[in-house]
Amino acid sequence: MQEVKESKELTFGLYDGALVTLGLLSGLTGAGIATATLGLVGAVSVASGGLALGVVSYTAAQSHRAYTQAVYELERAEIEEHPAREKERVKEALAKKGLRGQSLREATDEITEEKDHWAHFFVEQRFGTAPEKPMSSWLVGGITGLSYAIAGLVTLAPFFVLAQPFAIILSALIALGVTVYAGVKKTVFTHRNPMLAGIESATTTAIVVAVSFVVGSLLQVFI
Repeated sequence: MQEVKESKELTFGLYDGALVTLGLLSGLTGAGIATATLGLVGAVSVASGGLALGVVSYTAAQSHRAYTQAVYELERAEIEEHPAREKERVKEALAKKGLRGQSLREATDEITEEKDHWAHFFVEQRFGTAPEKPMSSWLVGGITGLSYAIAGLVTLAPFFVLAQPFAIILSALIALGVTVYAGVKKTVFTHRNPMLAGIESATTTAIVVAVSFVVGSLLQVFI
């Protein structure tokens, strides 16, 4: 459960679900679409969007897993064929991290003591994360699609209980809260300033509402 809570898939799924759904609702509101129709169209959009994003995330995770495995096998073969050269690569990589002298030699020896760990070190250097225990591709797809759908449905909910303009106002406030939360949570992975990330998320949400509403209004006039 902790793995799910800390996953970037959950954070990005919530952010995209709220923002995309709000953009659709704002545009259709600007176009003067009836509230009941908005609820139906929004529900279809949330369902299809969550499914599509889940499938894309699953496929991407599968591809990344296959690529990572291929890199691991290549590195393992290089270690078997050219151990001295590959050990020097480890030493150079650690030196770039600031290790020197005895500490550098000990760290190099420790990493290269076991070939499986040695190969994983090179994979980690390439991808920036340890590849030994990647999250299941099914779980990646499920978390992404489900979190998108949940955020979308929460954003859509006011249209089933309120009339306009209260529905779009409450929907925008809900989406704002979700996107700011997700934007701040993203900083765990992006290492940005949380306050700036929250402000950026709020600004992005406001822009999406305004632009979508204007575009919808223009479509109503010219189409």
